[in-house]
Amino acid sequence: MRLELPILRESELPGVRVAWGALDDPRRVPAELEGCLSASERERAGRFRFEPDRRRFVVAHAILRGLLAEALDWDPKGVEIVTDAFGKPRLGAAASGLAFNLSHTGERALYALAPGVELGVDAEELKPLGDMSRLAQDVFSASELAEWKALPEAERVAGFFGGWTRKEAVLKALGRGLDYPLRAFSVSLAPGGAARLLHAPVETGPASEWSLTSFCPEPGYLAAVVARREAAR
Repeated sequence: MRLELPILRESELPGVRVAWGALDDPRRVPAELEGCLSASERERAGRFRFEPDRRRFVVAHAILRGLLAEALDWDPKGVEIVTDAFGKPRLGAAASGLAFNLSHTGERALYALAPGVELGVDAEELKPLGDMSRLAQDVFSASELAEWKALPEAERVAGFFGGWTRKEAVLKALGRGLDYPLRAFSVSLAPGGAARLLHAPVETGPASEWSLTSFCPEPGYLAAVVARREAAR
């Protein structure tokens, strides 16, 4: 049971498999995968008020289970997904060596899988924001804000989303939500430059233990993937 999803890159984060998929074409997902969702996933899907949101959730998680089943060479029904104390999804004890993470934005989803790491991903659609300056002050550290303000006006939307996706990917690798202080760590922002974690969250050790990459999966979107080797912890 294979999924027709492009594998985007492995070179910048060796061993990390990254896939980008469309959620608006259910034909890309074998119908039987939807039946492999867990009871809790089906219950979560049922909470969505609007049908497009429910469908995106179901398709995104069906694709995730298909990718995990391929990587493990298991039946999708045997893939157990649990959550830790912070609500981060992980594989059950039988496959605990494989890490994964998922991000979806509108009708697109980004997936990453790798053994022996902590993973985080984020993808965002590039679009104008009503009060980008205020948002930048809320989420960027002092050094990030200075870098963002120094960008040419034409690059500030990409710079904002570049920084946002990189910071969100770090939070997801930590298994933390937006309640974590976003200004407590710093990433590089410049579009087109090498993505770097400049100052790591204090409880995680030095930034050198992290690998971060940022890329455009298709026109109009930005994405980031971060990995931290468990051996470094």
